[in-house]
Amino acid sequence: MAKNENVLKGLAALYMTYSLEREKSTNDGVRLRAELWIELFRDMDDDIFSAAIKQHITSSKWFPTPADLFEIAKHWEDVADGGDDWAAAWSVVKQTIGRYGAWGTTEEVNRYIGEKLPAAMADDTRVVVQRFGWRELCNMDSDQESTWRAQFRDAYTRIRSSRVERHRMTDEVRDLIFGIAHKLAASRLSAPKEDK
Repeated sequence: MAKNENVLKGLAALYMTYSLEREKSTNDGVRLRAELWIELFRDMDDDIFSAAIKQHITSSKWFPTPADLFEIAKHWEDVADGGDDWAAAWSVVKQTIGRYGAWGTTEEVNRYIGEKLPAAMADDTRVVVQRFGWRELCNMDSDQESTWRAQFRDAYTRIRSSRVERHRMTDEVRDLIFGIAHKLAASRLSAPKEDK
C-alpha cells in the first residue's frame, strides 16, 4: 500500500523534474493534487509507485496523470503475469482442444488451462472459453479458425482490461457500480411481460 509520505515524495520528485508544472502550480493546487493522489494510489504497492514515477521521469517530457502511472504499473503486472499475451492463451486453448476434444469435461479443461498458464491469464482464458462454449470451439472448421482466433483475441483483451480496471477502482466506485447493477437486475426482473 502506498504510504502518504511515499506519494508526497513521488510528487516532490515530479515537481522537481518538471519545472514548468511547478511554476504554474499554486499552493492550493499542489495540496489538492496531493490529497487526490494519496487517495488514488492508496492500494498501489510503495515500491511499484516509486518505480513507476522513476520510469515516467525517464521516458516522458510531461508531468504524468494518474492514468500514466497506472498504465506503467499495469504493464509490469502483465509482464510479471506472463504477459498480456492472448496468443499464448489461444495456443493453450488449441492444445486443450487437441487433448480433450468436444467431450472433455469442464473440470478437465479448466485444470489443463490452469496448468499451462499463469493464474490471471488462466482465469481470463477460462472466461472466454465459457462465453464461446467449449463444444463450439471444438467444432470450429479449420477454414474459420482465423475468424475464431480474432474473436478470441478481442474477447480476451476486453476481459483482461476489465479485470485490471476493476482492480484499479476505489471502493466507492465498486460500491456505486454494484448498486447500479443491482438496480438494473431488479428492474429487468420486475418488468412486465407483454401479452402475445
